[in-house]
Amino acid sequence: MKKRISAAILALFLILPSLVTGCSSGPDNADTQKPTATPDTSAQTGPEAETEPGETEPEETGRAAAKDSLPDNLSFDGESVRVWTGSEMAKFDAIGEDGGDQVYSAVFYRNIAVEDRLGLSLDYLIAEDTGDAAQNFLNIAEAVRTSVLANSDDYDVVMQRGIQSFQQSVEGLYIDLKSAPYVDLAQPWWWMDTIRDCSINTSRVYFLTGDISLSTFLMSTACFFNKTMLADYGFEASDLYSAVEEGRWTWDEFEKYAANVYEDKNGDGKDSPNDVYAFSWLGYNTNYFSSSAGLKYISRDENGLPVIDFDVERTVALVEKLNHILHDDHIAYKIPSENYLELAVPFNEGRNLFMMARFVWATEAYDNNLRMTDEPYGTLPYPKLSEDLDYMSGSGMSGNFVSVPITCSRVNASFAVIEALCAENYRSVFPAFYETMLKVKYSDEEADARMIDIIHDHVYIDLTNIAGYDTLIGDLISKNNNNFASYYEKKSGVFKNSLAKLIESYEKNG
Repeated sequence: MKKRISAAILALFLILPSLVTGCSSGPDNADTQKPTATPDTSAQTGPEAETEPGETEPEETGRAAAKDSLPDNLSFDGESVRVWTGSEMAKFDAIGEDGGDQVYSAVFYRNIAVEDRLGLSLDYLIAEDTGDAAQNFLNIAEAVRTSVLANSDDYDVVMQRGIQSFQQSVEGLYIDLKSAPYVDLAQPWWWMDTIRDCSINTSRVYFLTGDISLSTFLMSTACFFNKTMLADYGFEASDLYSAVEEGRWTWDEFEKYAANVYEDKNGDGKDSPNDVYAFSWLGYNTNYFSSSAGLKYISRDENGLPVIDFDVERTVALVEKLNHILHDDHIAYKIPSENYLELAVPFNEGRNLFMMARFVWATEAYDNNLRMTDEPYGTLPYPKLSEDLDYMSGSGMSGNFVSVPITCSRVNASFAVIEALCAENYRSVFPAFYETMLKVKYSDEEADARMIDIIHDHVYIDLTNIAGYDTLIGDLISKNNNNFASYYEKKSGVFKNSLAKLIESYEKNG
């Protein structure tokens, strides 16, 4: 069953904050990663920025002033472009909602702006919510596969989770977007580093990600901390912020704050749910620890094709450190459940100093979100393995990517819609989300805003996530097994063979 939702009502576009500037990107810089987001106070909007009678309106600056390369007179004479997506992130990525939440409103009016500009209508086809998120993702992908294999023209644009986009890209279900009309991959709103890292080879580009989908950023890792508890243990939030900004925020540094938090509240000498811990974790889902530690597990050969490439010495050190943090000295509590909604409960109730999670918890997308805590909290990137590495905000494979099926008959309109949606998100939606909702509504210090900048600018996804190879480390730390070298030797052949088959399928179906 599909719900058809069309943003067909023309209205005045919201005046939204445009406080983020982005690094420039020209034709020779097509591999530019996400723009560095820095507040731009010259572009303030709102009541205080209103123009007095007779005055000239101030020029737009920063993101709001970013120009795309779509022709000014481009019009598709009322065509309807069908966008197939899921319900979980629909308000953030697709349909939005008129009124109320500012971010949802921004998405809603983005659609109207794109419709008006291109002379078409957006028909969002929202997959039925089965109540099982994993099954929802599979259902969305299977609907595309069934449609394409039947040579049926059912969808013009597919917006779905990254892992399914990748899998179907090697099956040959999508059009190569690298040279598609109207799609300008040199623009800063496309995250070309991420697209390259998630692709078999960028000689062809079958899926895109970037500012077109807020969910990719929402699913990036973030370390939240309880400011009141931190002070109770004799530390200041500024200690943590300084460690991050000086490049010292490593797992060793993290342990300085986490080592002495444990309190046996009932005095039974055993780990129990109501005791106080540094943080809690879900035993079945540990990959975000390894994907945010600063290590990369894929390199490229002379043809740009991916090669499994673990730095064994450093990965051994990471596995040993994470096993110690997760399993020793009562630092962390392993939640005996596969219900991810339980992750925020001990943090919201003041029983955890940290919450090692994803940014989505700072929004109202999930139940038990951080809006439910009365305590002030701060935001940090995940710790890295060592100071010489860069921070990583591992986004796994859960954010939405966009593609165009090979059976699409409205290709030019679809290409133009993808570019226009991403450009408009860059100009208006992402500033509303990033500046207003995250930095103001969900944070209480300017320092937290700087931390969010760091997380945003270091979102990281690659083939180890998207193709499932990061489970190697996850399996070891779930089982408290430090023998990475032996485990890798045993599994590496399987992974290499699997990757070889993916490359073969990619080249065959291309």
